[in-house]
Amino acid sequence: MQEEAGILEKQPTKMGSKETGRADELPETDIKHNIKVNVLLECIFILGSSDFITVLGALCAYLGASNKFIGTISSLAVLSILGTVISPYISNRFAYKKKYVFVSHLPYIGAFGLIAMGIFFSASFGWSNEQLLKFIFAMMVLNFLAAGFVTLPKQEFLAACIPMRYRGFYMGLSLGIGSIGGIASSVLQGFILLRFAKPMAFGWSFLLIWIFCQSGYLFALFARESRSPIERSPKPYSKEMFISFWKDKNYQKFLSIYFLFFTLINPAIMFVPIYGYKELDMIPATAAVIAIIQQAVRMLLSSHIGLYTDRLSPKKVLPVWFVVAALSFVPLLMIKNAYAVYISIAVSSLCLAGATISLNALMLGLPSPENRSGHFTIAIFLRNLSEFVGMLLMGFLCDAIGFSIVFVIWVPLSLTLFIMAWKLLKPLSSNSKDYA
Repeated sequence: MQEEAGILEKQPTKMGSKETGRADELPETDIKHNIKVNVLLECIFILGSSDFITVLGALCAYLGASNKFIGTISSLAVLSILGTVISPYISNRFAYKKKYVFVSHLPYIGAFGLIAMGIFFSASFGWSNEQLLKFIFAMMVLNFLAAGFVTLPKQEFLAACIPMRYRGFYMGLSLGIGSIGGIASSVLQGFILLRFAKPMAFGWSFLLIWIFCQSGYLFALFARESRSPIERSPKPYSKEMFISFWKDKNYQKFLSIYFLFFTLINPAIMFVPIYGYKELDMIPATAAVIAIIQQAVRMLLSSHIGLYTDRLSPKKVLPVWFVVAALSFVPLLMIKNAYAVYISIAVSSLCLAGATISLNALMLGLPSPENRSGHFTIAIFLRNLSEFVGMLLMGFLCDAIGFSIVFVIWVPLSLTLFIMAWKLLKPLSSNSKDYA
C-alpha cells in the first residue's frame, strides 16, 4: 500500500518515542490530550474569526469601497511571502513548535485590534471614509505580513500532535463545537451592527474578534507534541529540500488541487455576500445572519464529515466538495433576493467545512516528518499565490462582466475540477497508516 501511495514511512522506534516526529508514536493518552487542547484552541479562534471576513466585507461596503478595492485588500496575502521566506529558518530551530506558534500570532492577530482602535478614533482624527479605508488597508498589510510567520509552525505543530487517523475527527469536532460559540458571537455581532451607530459598531466587532482570537492561542502552550526531527531536516531552500519535494509526486498532485481550490472556488464563495450587499441592497446587519448560517451548518455537520472523512479517507472525499461548490452557485442564478444568498451561504459553508477537513488531513499527512518544513513552505507559497490571483481575478471579473455571469461560469468549472481532483488523487493510499 505504501508503494502505491509513494509515501516514505520511517521505521518507528519504541512505542511512546517522541524522536521521529510521528504523532502516532505518542502514547494514546497524549494524543487524546492534544486533541482536547487543539479543539479548545480552534474553537476559541473560530469563535472570534468566524465573523472577520463577513464583517470586513460589510465594513468596506458601508464605507463605499469598490469591488476592485475589496478584491485587492483580500489579495494582500501575497505580502506574507516575506514571513514565509524567513519562517523556515526560525521554525527549524524549534524541536517543539508550540512556543513559536504562540509568539508568531501576536502581531498577526494584533492587526484586528488596531483596526478597532482606528475606527474608534477616526472621528477624533477627522478621517473621511476614504481615509479610514486607507487605514484599514494599512492594517491588513500588517496582518498579511505577519501571516507569513504563523502558518508553517501551526501546520508542523498539528502534524506533531495529532496522527492521521484522528485528523478528520479533530478538524470536524473543532469546526462543529467552535460553531456553537460562533453562532453566539454572530448574534452579538448582529446586535452591535444593528443597534450601534456606524462605523463605531464595526469597531466593537473587530475588538471582539481580536480578544477571542488572541486568547485562543494560549492553549497551544499546553500541548504534548512529538519532537520534530530537525536534525534530519533539509536546510531551508537548499538543494536537498527541493530534491525531496521533486521526488514526492503525490504531494505535487495534491498541491495542484490545493491551488485550484483556493484560486477559483474559495474566492468565488467569498464574493457571494459582496454580491448581496452590492446587487441586492442587503443591509450591513445581515452580515450577522450570514455568519449564523455559516456557523449553524458547521455545528450540525462538521463532526459527522470529519468522522466519515477518516473512515473513507480524505483522498476519496475531497473531490466531492467541488460538486457541492457547483451547487452553491445555483440559487444565485435562480432567485434574485436575499434568500438566494442565504441558501448559497449554507451550501458553500458545507463545501468549505468538508474541503478544509480533507485538505488539512492530506496536507499534514503526506510529507515525512523531516520534510514537513520544506514541503509546507512550498505549499504556503502556493497558497499565497492562489489567494492573490484568485481574489484579484474575482474582483476584476465581477466589475467587468457582473456577478451573475461569473456565477454561471463557475458551475461547470467546479464540476470540471471534480473530475480533475478525482483523477489526480486516485494514486494516493486510503490507509491512514501510510501517512505521517
